[in-house]
Amino acid sequence: MEVSKESFIIVFRKENIIIGGILLEIKMNSKKSFTKESERLMFALKNIAESYLLNESYYKINEIFKNEIVYSMIQMVEIHDIYTKGHSESVANYSKDLAEYIGMSDEKVNEIYWAGIVHDVGKILIDRSIINKEGRLTDKEYEIMKKHPEFGYQALSKSKLTKNVANYVLYHHERIDGKGYPEGLKGDEIPIESKIISIADSYDAMISERTYKKKMSKEKALKEIKNNLNLQFDVELGLKFIEMMEKR
Repeated sequence: MEVSKESFIIVFRKENIIIGGILLEIKMNSKKSFTKESERLMFALKNIAESYLLNESYYKINEIFKNEIVYSMIQMVEIHDIYTKGHSESVANYSKDLAEYIGMSDEKVNEIYWAGIVHDVGKILIDRSIINKEGRLTDKEYEIMKKHPEFGYQALSKSKLTKNVANYVLYHHERIDGKGYPEGLKGDEIPIESKIISIADSYDAMISERTYKKKMSKEKALKEIKNNLNLQFDVELGLKFIEMMEKR
């Protein structure tokens, strides 16, 4: 083993546990030496690396905390609305799958997933007698029910954890033909993320059992989506969703 003229070791610690390090050596016949400036730079590198590792841990903890908060919100919705048990997660998964299928970025896929998870959170502010009513809603009750995207937006847009998905939630009941709510947006005025959630939401509602309706078969639900392309649903996204589901 060759003997070094000088050695310099940097040890990286995370919460007082050694997790790695760097060993620098100068050969015996070299004219170079470590200087005070070299030491200063190495300690600067050590501080940067340890700060990064610490922040990475805090980020992971933050992500877990955020996820738990959001899932708690959904549990509240499901307690309030007997018909949404498992619906939010199903919508989130269909939305995520479609976003991946059409090649959206990982960051966008993640946003769409969380928007799907919280898309109905505004229903917490709708009276349970309306939410859980068996049978057809009156016109007045339906107008109240239509407020849930706005209620969801108002709650989500004020939180740093969920503000990025607030707009997608606000517009997930808009229609391509402009006959949706809350703003009557049409076509390209509707965010693509909301269009994706709209398809996933409608599909899961159609194939789910309710006291006021029987569930549809997968084939019939996909046919309904196809029949409503360029009316309720975006044509390109709707066709991609049908294609994706027919492969399953």
